[in-house]
Amino acid sequence: MVIEITEEQLFDYMNCPVRYAIKYGKNHINVPPQVTYPKLLNQVVYGFCQSLKDGIIMPPDMLKRKWDGVCKQYPDKVTQDKIREGFGALYRFYEYAEDNQILVADIGSSYILHVKDGADTYIYNGTLGIILANKNGEPENFKTDFSSKFPDQSRLDMNLKITLDHVGFYQLYNTPMSGTRIHHVKKSRDYYTTRDIPSATKKVSAIIVNVCKSIKQNIWYPHENPLCSSCEVRDFCMMYGS
Repeated sequence: MVIEITEEQLFDYMNCPVRYAIKYGKNHINVPPQVTYPKLLNQVVYGFCQSLKDGIIMPPDMLKRKWDGVCKQYPDKVTQDKIREGFGALYRFYEYAEDNQILVADIGSSYILHVKDGADTYIYNGTLGIILANKNGEPENFKTDFSSKFPDQSRLDMNLKITLDHVGFYQLYNTPMSGTRIHHVKKSRDYYTTRDIPSATKKVSAIIVNVCKSIKQNIWYPHENPLCSSCEVRDFCMMYGS
């Protein structure tokens, strides 16, 4: 049997199987993405880097318009104070990008992983994040951290996404990345982590198989996490719904 799963579906299930079931089940409903302040900031950073890849340097005034446009989509999620604070953080990122002359080597490329498990084949459709060329010209995964403290699940997501990016890049280009640079905007400090491709491939393969098997077996247990209080499908959840 051949079973396909996308990156979005994988993370949806790992965040909360109940949310996944409501979003993708037979009687599915339209479930908007869970919005957090750091996610919105990273959305603007992604757009900045996408423009940079196309040879366009987004100046601060354009960056502000981009940020304001994103915030207008979620007026109940982002206060005026957060809008001002967010642009300040984005401007610090702009200065960092300018000072370090970051060069985007790849962003958003699609890749496919084939995972065999007995008679079954699992096909994972993933998307690379932001890949820079470091000072030595080597490919380097890049993440921005706008939060002083992540919820545990968000930290798990980030770590898994980093691993997937390393495996996916290797799948596309048959060469490993030098590592991952995580720029903590608030502290103006870079953190680094690396991945061993064989062990990383083994790890993500096991996760893909386990998630697909759980979906196939209709395992929809609720997964309580810090985002539950703002979840749009809370009323349908067996833990919170009436």
